[in-house]
Amino acid sequence: EKQLTDALSANKGKISLVDFYADWCSPCRVLGQVLDTVRPAFPDLQVIKIDADKAPELCTKFNVTGIPRVLLFRGTEQVDGFVGAKNANDLKQFITKYYKD
Repeated sequence: EKQLTDALSANKGKISLVDFYADWCSPCRVLGQVLDTVRPAFPDLQVIKIDADKAPELCTKFNVTGIPRVLLFRGTEQVDGFVGAKNANDLKQFITKYYKD
């Protein structure tokens, strides 16, 4: 938990995307590929991937009841989130709402 808080704090008010996933989760793998595709459009976006199976305490803290679960933070403040996979256009729109160069 401290590592996540430190990473979010270090991003100094910029947007961070936290992706809760599991290796066995097919929609998680799809979302991971989509994220890899759209990430170059957001050069200052910090992406933090958390294996839900290895971090149950973080899942509880952030109310992760289904995966993939994506949370968007500005600094340490959670500003949005969603559950499930998204296509590239939807993911870009989701990030763009909060992203500033």
